Amino acid sequence: MSLPSQPPSNEDLATIKSLLIFAYMMQMTAMIMIWDIVIHIADDVKLLFLPGRCRPPTIVYFLSRFFSLVTSCVIIADNAVTCKPSITLAAISTNFVAIVFTLFQFFIRVKVIYCEGSQLKTGIFFALWVFASGGASFTVYSVGRSECTNYPADTSYWIRVGLPVMAILLYDSCVFLAISYRIYHLSLLFIAANPRSNRSAMGCISAPEGGRERPTRMQKFKARASTIAGRELPSLTRAILRDGQFYYL
Repeated sequence: MSLPSQPPSNEDLATIKSLLIFAYMMQMTAMIMIWDIVIHIADDVKLLFLPGRCRPPTIVYFLSRFFSLVTSCVIIADNAVTCKPSITLAAISTNFVAIVFTLFQFFIRVKVIYCEGSQLKTGIFFALWVFASGGASFTVYSVGRSECTNYPADTSYWIRVGLPVMAILLYDSCVFLAISYRIYHLSLLFIAANPRSNRSAMGCISAPEGGRERPTRMQKFKARASTIAGRELPSLTRAILRDGQFYYL
């Protein structure tokens, strides 16, 4: 990087400091992403060679992992001080593609969990995915430079960072709440429909006619507490909570 023609102002120095901190944080994040890929490579290979696994959800998963790896390599290979526009654009572009594929994985999970639900719910979360992807697209901005110096200057920090983060956080929170509620609701239905499983949770007592008495509020509370604690869960629900990646893909 060529030296500036005049000393940087205090505002430029503050901008440089912020960009350096951001660059080093991105490099640490990239190392974490690579570490995550390395420790899960055995599971990915197992998933890749499972019969009948060349399906759109699996393809989306591996594309997300691939572009995340490319982004990490570009960020680590770049020198944080140089701030080359071409390298910055490459890192931002591959990161945007990785984010879009990762967000689409969340949509697939909601679609699987609500497989018997209405098309309205699927449409709502598809619209949320489009909204989050559109918010993430604001990251694809070139890094500007100040008028007086050659030092890098971020002219739209809120648009490039704040808006994408808020859009992704909103989408991720909606997906988390939707999946958690669905699993919780299905678990309660399972407990209510299986007397042997819900005997300890619901506290159901055999009626003289051979039926079951309606559970009291305390018994319903115990059933909900048992579900939240992870007890008396259906086998499929328990498997999804423990290792749901194979079910979603």
